Amino acid sequence: MISRVVITKFTRLCTGYNLLPHYSFKLRLNNSTYCLLPNCGGEYCNFQHLLINCPSLSIQRSQLKILFSTSDINFSVIDAPPTDKVNIIKDTLYFILQSGLQI
Repeated sequence: MISRVVITKFTRLCTGYNLLPHYSFKLRLNNSTYCLLPNCGGEYCNFQHLLINCPSLSIQRSQLKILFSTSDINFSVIDAPPTDKVNIIKDTLYFILQSGLQI
C-alpha cells in the first residue's frame, strides 16, 4: 500500500502542480523557472526535465533506468511512470527528492 503523502507528491509531479521552479515561478514563490541544480544548463525545471534531461542527476538517473528496465518499462519514452507499479512510483519519487528540490 502507498501512503497518502507519496500519492500526493507523485500526483503533483505528474500534473505539474508542484513546487519545482517551473510552476513555483507562476505562483511567485521563485524568481526563475530554470533549474537550480549545479552543472545544469538552465533548462525549465519541471518533472520531465529532472527525470530525463538534468545533468546533475545523471548518476541517480542511471540507477532509476535500471529499476525501470527490471520492470519492463521503456524509460526513454516515458512522460510519467505507470501508476500500477508501486515500486516504480516510490523509486521515481525518491529520485526526485534526491535533487533536494521541493515538490
